[in-house]
Amino acid sequence: MNRKSRREFLKASIGIGTGVAAAALGCAQSSDSGNNEQSFFKVVHSRRSIREYKPDPVPTQDIERILESAKLCPTAGNRQPWKFLIIRDKDKIESLKKATIEYRLSSRDDTAEKDEELVREEIAKGLSGYFSAPVFIGVLTDSEASYPGMNSHDGPIVASYICLVARAMNYGTVYMTGSVPGIALRKAANIPDRYDITCVIALGVPKSWPEKPSKKPLKELIVREEFVG
Repeated sequence: MNRKSRREFLKASIGIGTGVAAAALGCAQSSDSGNNEQSFFKVVHSRRSIREYKPDPVPTQDIERILESAKLCPTAGNRQPWKFLIIRDKDKIESLKKATIEYRLSSRDDTAEKDEELVREEIAKGLSGYFSAPVFIGVLTDSEASYPGMNSHDGPIVASYICLVARAMNYGTVYMTGSVPGIALRKAANIPDRYDITCVIALGVPKSWPEKPSKKPLKELIVREEFVG
């Protein structure tokens, strides 16, 4: 993507109306609070889990802007126990893919009944969309931080912010704990034992934006005051 098209892309993305990322995450103030509110809800309602990406690179400044905004999320005692592991190197991504395939292969019950190479190819094919992403972000929490029992909350909160900020900048993401398991990330990136792995997030320009999936009506999810019966 050349410099001009990159500028146009960013102008459109940081749009869904100008200043969406700021409106969504409080990065800036605007006198038009109504427009900010609309922009925020557009971001929330248009976020999708993306499972196939274009090869377009994600600039370093965009990745850092996403993380700079996401780290403003709430955290117990303001401990901020995170580490954000950014993987962009193609060889390292390939190592992560291989580690994922090996883990998935070892978890299969039918390996003995099938040719191992065929199973390996089957797994690789199923992962190809995820591994078309140009960037992977491992969201880690430090078990040696104070109140480590709160890490199971602080990790998912910052991960959800990453996904929303990325959407505000017109990037797609997918939050993964099974498709690309933490154990594979630990092996591929040599992660020390002190860090727990919340998830792996693929990041990039979506090949397409999926349609909105059906969601339960709100009335099925709300309990008012207490459970009855």
